[in-house]
Amino acid sequence: MTFPLDRPNHVVICPDGTRRYAIKQGLTIEEAYKVSAQRLLEVIQWLIDEHAIPNVTVYLTHPSTHITRPQGQLQALYRVFADFLAQCNIFCSEFDIQLQAVGELELLPISLYTNLKHLQAATIHHHNLLTLLIGYSARREILSAADQCPPGASFADFASFLWVQLPVHLILRTGGVPQIGDMLLLQSIEARLFFINKLFPELTRQDIDWVLAEFAKCNRCGGEDLERRRTLQ
Repeated sequence: MTFPLDRPNHVVICPDGTRRYAIKQGLTIEEAYKVSAQRLLEVIQWLIDEHAIPNVTVYLTHPSTHITRPQGQLQALYRVFADFLAQCNIFCSEFDIQLQAVGELELLPISLYTNLKHLQAATIHHHNLLTLLIGYSARREILSAADQCPPGASFADFASFLWVQLPVHLILRTGGVPQIGDMLLLQSIEARLFFINKLFPELTRQDIDWVLAEFAKCNRCGGEDLERRRTLQ
């Protein structure tokens, strides 16, 4: 896999820290989710529209979120996600974005599942790609691919059964936790990892600019230090 010289082709955002932000700011969890949803649209716009990155993936929920999260928090999350999808209808059209969702989507309430499917169909002819990981687990993705892949297949053949096909060039996780967890494990083998010590609603355009500048600087240096982990204080 070859990295683009100046910018990544595929960026993954792990927007961690919303519940901590609610406590920090004295907000209800639903109010904090709304702030994060608005910031997420801004981040996607900065990446796709301002930096011409054609593929953006956002890790929204793990399967356990839909099972173990308190019902009050979960219902607040679903209400905000419904509003987010309504905004995406116009947003995707404005910025030429195809939306796709992967994971165990059946964990969503039926109304959200239906709206999500309609939005995917409505944006299918757009050129940039926004992938939402919902009820997603890389380990379950790998097991699913293993179940479908014939014995003796090459890695390329195996990878064709993964839910997310594109290799990841850059992962950005907020919240100060320096790990990628159960997320796109095979796709991220050569990704550069950036961990920002801010809660997601506090992420700024300057943070995005810095991360992408660091990515370009790393690549212009000839690709050394692939395992480097950058932390923005």
